[in-house]
Amino acid sequence: MSFRVILEWFEKNTGLGIGEEPSAIFENNHSILASLELESDYQIFDGSYDLTSKWVTVLQPHFKHEIKQDNYDYQISFHHQESWPY
Repeated sequence: MSFRVILEWFEKNTGLGIGEEPSAIFENNHSILASLELESDYQIFDGSYDLTSKWVTVLQPHFKHEIKQDNYDYQISFHHQESWPY
């Protein structure tokens, strides 16, 4: 399973979207999902997650944008990068 993580950040006061950045593609790498404690969540490709402070250390190395939770609200989503195995 190959996927990207999309990081989105929003203004705290208005909720308006400020930016978005995709990670590099994770090729058959379940370790990041395990680090985020999401390896057993079967709906990771269905919606977004509010970024928790404990996830920042795991995800920050994969993004150029410096995550500043005091300044912005963040969400992450997972996007499948290969054909579905039907």
